[in-house]
Amino acid sequence: SAASDVYKIQILNSLPLLFFLGLMTIGLFVPFVYTALKHTQVTNATLLNTAIPAAIILFCFIFKFEKTNVFQLLGLLISTLGVLVIITRSDLNVLLNLDFNIGDIWMIGAVICWGLYSTFLKKLLLFSITHCVKPK
Repeated sequence: SAASDVYKIQILNSLPLLFFLGLMTIGLFVPFVYTALKHTQVTNATLLNTAIPAAIILFCFIFKFEKTNVFQLLGLLISTLGVLVIITRSDLNVLLNLDFNIGDIWMIGAVICWGLYSTFLKKLLLFSITHCVKPK
């Protein structure tokens, strides 16, 4: 039917984005996390993982998928400061003498992957909502 052809075209048009989403999650995020955990403490990896919401807000702002408002930016600032306080135990010297190990770098890569995945998933959802044709 004509409606199913429209859906097929929409899916085919979305294939590059779907491939990218799969790459960011199963292809990169998961291996990055497992590699990170071989080289860093679980606590470090968990704390770095809390930066995912900040990454999503940042990427949505960069790619202009959503308008970022003052409350989101304030929440981003507060959560970042909170993570820094927890990591440094409120000791500024810890922050000044911060030494990343390779596991922390892998975990930052994982955070970036998940942030990109979540951001572009919003694009896919927006595309699906705005281009969806109801069958007759």
